[in-house]
Amino acid sequence: GQWVRSTTPADSFSLSLSHSPCVIFFSLSTTLTMTTTMLTVALLLMTTVFTTTTTMAQQVPPVEPSLKATREGGTTTNPKYSREYAMKVLDSPGILAFSSAGELPIHRAAQNGNLDDIRALLEVYPEGIRAKGTYGFVPLQWASYQGAPLEVVKYLYEAYPEGVKSASVFGTIPLTSGVFMNAPLDVIQFLYEKYPESVSIRTPLLGSALDMARSRERPQEIIDFLESVSNDASPAPPALF
Repeated sequence: GQWVRSTTPADSFSLSLSHSPCVIFFSLSTTLTMTTTMLTVALLLMTTVFTTTTTMAQQVPPVEPSLKATREGGTTTNPKYSREYAMKVLDSPGILAFSSAGELPIHRAAQNGNLDDIRALLEVYPEGIRAKGTYGFVPLQWASYQGAPLEVVKYLYEAYPEGVKSASVFGTIPLTSGVFMNAPLDVIQFLYEKYPESVSIRTPLLGSALDMARSRERPQEIIDFLESVSNDASPAPPALF
């Protein structure tokens, strides 16, 4: 009574055909062809990206050795930059290079807090003081953000008083950028004196200057000062950076 399926000649032919060398070779050939096609497409994409990146890099003027030294470690010299060079957009080796469109030598000098270079660059290209570089920062905002000395911040303010109100793409201004990052107390007090409304400005993600000081755990003297000049009693948002 056990039922057994009989094998027909057609079944035997199909079974033998499925294991034949021709079919196996055809399957392997198809797989290899598809793999080769995928590798070719990937190679073309990589070549396109490399070519585009190289072309963009070639279009950006190189950094002169004197300014490269300034960017990397600062210098006490007063190089005589030309106006043409002071107007050139610099290279941006960081991972956020795409966001650095419009960054000039004056922005780098402000980041380094080097007053000699700032003076020299503004002598040959005064308009640079109003230029917005990475993230929409003017030189004054970069100086505040990077914790430049008060004398540097004062010089940049006197060269462009309206810069104290200049907003970045994040909605920050020199005072709030300084509070968020590295500005010392005397710089924050100076920027507040020049633009008291700064403490009332709230950014979409980070809140007010007082919010930033609390969430970033800035020195207590900075928090105390901001509390003394602000009516903001809202809780600090969570630190995002």
